[in-house]
Amino acid sequence: MSNHLRATRRHHPHVGRDEYTLQKARHPYAWEKYAQVIAHDFVSGSMENTGATLHGEFMEQHERELLDDNQEEFISHELFHQWFGDLVTCESWSNLPLNESFASYGEYLWNEHKYGRDEADYYLQNDLATYLRESKSKQVNMVRFFYENRDDMFDRHSYEKGECILHMLRKYLGDEAFFSSLKLYLENNKFKAVEIHQVRLAFEEVSGEDLNWFFNQWFLNSGHPELDITYQWNEELKVETVTIKQLQNLSKTPLYKLPIDIDIYNNGVAERHRVIVDKENQSFAFSCLAKPDLVNTDGEKMLLCTKKDHHTEEEWISLYKRGKSFIDRKEALQFLSKDMKTESEGATLVISALEDPFWGIRLLATNNIKPLSESKDKEKIRQKLIFILNNDKEVVVRNNALKLLIKDYASEGDSSLIRNAINDKSYTVSLQALKEFTKNNKEEGLQLAKSMEDFNVKLLREKLASLYSEFGNDQQSVFMKECIQRANGFSRYTAVSTYAKFLKRCNDLQVIKSGLSNINDQVLKDDSWFIRMAAVQALNELGNYYKEKSITNPSFASLKEVTDQYLNNIKLNDKDEHIRNYINKSQ
Repeated sequence: MSNHLRATRRHHPHVGRDEYTLQKARHPYAWEKYAQVIAHDFVSGSMENTGATLHGEFMEQHERELLDDNQEEFISHELFHQWFGDLVTCESWSNLPLNESFASYGEYLWNEHKYGRDEADYYLQNDLATYLRESKSKQVNMVRFFYENRDDMFDRHSYEKGECILHMLRKYLGDEAFFSSLKLYLENNKFKAVEIHQVRLAFEEVSGEDLNWFFNQWFLNSGHPELDITYQWNEELKVETVTIKQLQNLSKTPLYKLPIDIDIYNNGVAERHRVIVDKENQSFAFSCLAKPDLVNTDGEKMLLCTKKDHHTEEEWISLYKRGKSFIDRKEALQFLSKDMKTESEGATLVISALEDPFWGIRLLATNNIKPLSESKDKEKIRQKLIFILNNDKEVVVRNNALKLLIKDYASEGDSSLIRNAINDKSYTVSLQALKEFTKNNKEEGLQLAKSMEDFNVKLLREKLASLYSEFGNDQQSVFMKECIQRANGFSRYTAVSTYAKFLKRCNDLQVIKSGLSNINDQVLKDDSWFIRMAAVQALNELGNYYKEKSITNPSFASLKEVTDQYLNNIKLNDKDEHIRNYINKSQ
């Protein structure tokens, strides 16, 4: 089951993994056929069923919509479930990662196969960050036998953390052992319900290793390592020392056993050394003929951890230029972007990253180029951003360039640049440009927006609604009413708040009363309490707004009475205590 939305996948040339992973480790599809079905008002993203996947309406898109988000993460995730979740399924909710962690790693494998490792690593890094955000408030065992509600298992542990754990296991054992183990696991347990131990036993049989240590610390314990990494060169002894400390709270989190690859670069050539970190404070010494050009700890970039890697600026620059992976370049670029001086090697590198072959680095560069907007390189950067806006194949990169050109790298005569961007094939870029154009050309901008209205395109509908909520008036009330009525699933939550913001821009009392009735209808008909809560909050906020506005315009006093009547009726009839308590506190 996929219950999360993530960043956009884009179309790139096919990049295949080695033939081994595609042929030798293949386990045949077990069912007669595979179908994908789109259902109206399905609110759980996508759901695997044996031989068929059920998707929400968001999956039905035309060619232009696909530029902004082609939803491949859902398709690959649910397809992977046909093996991990349907052919072999978890014995209990406690073992849910056996379904969801594997299906999430299926997303990585698809990206790696079709787009290459940089693309796969980009999204794996996003997923790691997603888990780490959750870990600040929640750290639980992956396999957990105590939970208050079954839905508690559908968290960023079962999905993203488990995906990262499987990636570590793959990089530790190597592709042949990893994929052969998966095949054996499926063959031994097909049409059965299993626990985490069946996975371990399959990996142990293939690898010949006792892997209790790995499964115990990662699947049967909570938390993650927090590493501090320092480097020291001894010129006299010609020895490079790498010191790694584990700083996590050991009363709650294990002292980890971590296989780590350390790459030592000399004359542009990297020599890899695998070490085992299993103490709180550990040092590793390497004899070298000369001071290394670079020492890259976790050269494979496989670890699920947080870390402080104490490189010098010169070493970070070297990592960007010499590193083997997207993650190497990303970590270097992130460090060099902190407290960046306008005339430094780091600044030069960030500017050059605007032309990096991989879009993920170009995106990161646009995210960090703002501090250079007052530098001597401003016009040089501006021209690079214009080139990106007009030529980059990636929507997110083009959109970032547009935002920078509007806010930080603006110049006289940019109106034609923005006007041209309204014709961008991407709805995201087009409507970002239209929003900016409308700020300075309200009447013409609203006319352009009206010419673009299409109720059948969800992304366009939502973005135009957002535009009207900032610049619109009574004239867009029919469109906005249609938007809130068409909104379904999670998008209804946003639609309610956007609609409430729009109503504040209206002056026709009948239009406003009709709008309040529309919001009230969302409360009455929606099964999800949090969407009903959004409608209740909107009614309360609008009531307070009209009460204040009635001081200068008494005709608006009647609107406060309307919202109070709706809220009192909801308080009497809604069965959810969250909603009743909110109304009691707000009145």
